[in-house]
Amino acid sequence: MADCGLRAEWCRGEKCPACELCGAIEKLSLCGACRQTWYCCREHQKSHWRQHKKECKSNKRPGCETSQSQRRALDSESPTPKRQSPKQGKSGKVKKEPITEKTPEKKEETKLVDYVTKCLQDYGMCVVDNFLGPEKGNRILQEVVDLSEAGQFQDGQISSATLPHTQMQKVRGDKITWVEKGTADCDYIGYLIERLDRLMKASNGKLASREINGRTKAMVACYPGDGTGYMQHVDNPNQDGRCITCIYYLNKDWDVSKHGGLLRIHPSQLPSIAVADIEPKFDRLLFFWSDRRNPHEVQPAFRRRFAITVWYFDAEERRQARKRHEIIGAIAKAKKQAMAPSSSATRPSDD
Repeated sequence: MADCGLRAEWCRGEKCPACELCGAIEKLSLCGACRQTWYCCREHQKSHWRQHKKECKSNKRPGCETSQSQRRALDSESPTPKRQSPKQGKSGKVKKEPITEKTPEKKEETKLVDYVTKCLQDYGMCVVDNFLGPEKGNRILQEVVDLSEAGQFQDGQISSATLPHTQMQKVRGDKITWVEKGTADCDYIGYLIERLDRLMKASNGKLASREINGRTKAMVACYPGDGTGYMQHVDNPNQDGRCITCIYYLNKDWDVSKHGGLLRIHPSQLPSIAVADIEPKFDRLLFFWSDRRNPHEVQPAFRRRFAITVWYFDAEERRQARKRHEIIGAIAKAKKQAMAPSSSATRPSDD
């Protein structure tokens, strides 16, 4: 499968740090063991620990007294996957079916890109049904179910981390994990990401001044079906660079009258329409602007509800967000240094 060039990993230098898991650039902390990898919250560090563990060991700083204890804590907190029984053939070798794809005709791909970009510009959102077809949709669904059964999901986070857990669940009740192309046992999710990457790369030049050249990792989300949802919010209220939200739904035979789980968008781009209701149907793909034009909510779901979300970055907005973050960080550092007692002030007098 050809790689179209988009990457979740935006930057690894100290001048423009980003969360290793989700790409966030605000409220970052370094891994306490290696002091080289950034995370936006404890939950994301825990979720990424299994991938980071090997690298963290190789990057261990000489004389770091806390790294071993921190690693033990992360090992105990990080979910342990259940062992899956692989399918075996008569020879006893594990079967791994390759992903087969009939390459879409260039004309068909161009039509899809034109349709998506026109809808985004005219309506601020776009729905594409039967995006991959039932065979690949079923494969992706099975990989997501396997992740869930292996205990890979953790509570979704909100920016106000000071809220008690019970209140946070009232605001946001989904369980999430993060996946990238190449993640073990997630080949078909990787295929979905690749298809989205191709679509977004082809959209450049068709979305006014927007230049899509990066994305987050894929957030795989599950609402457990206990009546939880996600209160109205905006994905990118502070111009952090996220430009387009892409959501792929995996819910067969979904009936909103019984199961709830409706995505309700309040589009400011369409003043004549109060709300746009999107049912989370199987193999449905949704695009919408990530900024304040599209406040949205997930209504309470009463059956297990799966979705995969990827956010795509606008190059200029992301650059400006990093610049602001660097300035804020420099100001905070200067204030901290100014408040620290100087060595001369604490030095005893020679008299």
